[in-house]
Amino acid sequence: MTDHPVRPRVTFGAVLALALALVAMADAVTFPLALLLVGARPTDHRLRTWAGVALVTTVGWMVYTGAADPVSILTHLSAVLGGALFVLLMRSAPRPALESALLSTGAALAVGLAGASALELDLASTRLDLVYEAMPKDAESLSAFAGSGLPQSALLAIFDATFILALIAGQFVAWRWYQLLAAPAGSPAPAPFKAFRFSDHLIWLFMVGMIGVTAQMMGFVPAQVSWPATILAVSGVLYAIRGLAVIWPTTTPLPVPLLLLAVAAILFLLKFAFPGLLGLGVADTWLDFRRRAAAAAGD
Repeated sequence: MTDHPVRPRVTFGAVLALALALVAMADAVTFPLALLLVGARPTDHRLRTWAGVALVTTVGWMVYTGAADPVSILTHLSAVLGGALFVLLMRSAPRPALESALLSTGAALAVGLAGASALELDLASTRLDLVYEAMPKDAESLSAFAGSGLPQSALLAIFDATFILALIAGQFVAWRWYQLLAAPAGSPAPAPFKAFRFSDHLIWLFMVGMIGVTAQMMGFVPAQVSWPATILAVSGVLYAIRGLAVIWPTTTPLPVPLLLLAVAAILFLLKFAFPGLLGLGVADTWLDFRRRAAAAAGD
C-alpha cells in the first residue's frame, strides 16, 4: 500500500488569493500552476490529467486572444515566458518563490519589450486606451479625473505596475497552490502571511524608483517616460505588503469573518493606510521587527 503525503490544509486565505489572482490575470497563475502540476512527481494521475487539460485550455485561450492588440501579445508572451522561467527556477534549486517571480517577470518583460520594439508595435496608445476604458464613465468621476491633471506617464505607470504585480502575484500564488496540491513529501509547508518577506536587496530597486521620480520632477529625466513611477509603484506595493505582514496579528489563520473584514478595511482605508504600511515595510529591512518580537517573547 502506497503512503500518500499529508498535504497542508487549504485555508480560506489561499482560496481568496487564488480567486483574486484569477480575476487580475488568469493566465499568469493558471499557466505556471498547470506546468508545476503536470511535472509533479509523484502525484495523483487525475490531478495531472486535469492540470494537462488546464494547460492546453490556457494556451489555446492565449493563442485565440493574443492577436487582438499589441498589449495582448505582450501580456500573453510575458505570462508564458515568465511562467516557464519561474517553474525552471523553482525546480532547479530551493529559493524563495517571490524572488523567483521577480526574476522571471523581469526577464519576461525584457524579452517582450525587445520583441515589441523590433516589431515596432505601438504599445503606448493601446495601454492608454485600456486605462481610459477601465475608468468610470459617470460625470462626477470624469470631472474629478479631468481636474487631477495626471500626465500620460502616470497613467502608463499605473497600467504597467498593475500588469507587473499581476504577473508576480500569479506566479507566487501558483507556487503556493502547488505546495498545497502536489508538493513532494518532506517539502516545506507554505509559510503563513505573517512570515512574508523578501531579500533586503530589493531596497535598491525602491531607491532607483525614488531617485528616478525625483529626477523627473526636477527636469533631469523626460516627463513622458513612465519607468521611474512604475518601478516605485511595484516596489512600493511589495513593501506595503511586507509592512502589513509585520502587523499581522498572529501566525495562525484568521477566522473567515475576520479575514474578510480585514481585507475590506484595508481596501477601504488604502489611501490612508498605504503610506504607513510602506514606511513600516521599508523600516523592516533594517529593524526586522518580527525577529525582535520573537526574541522578546523568548521564541
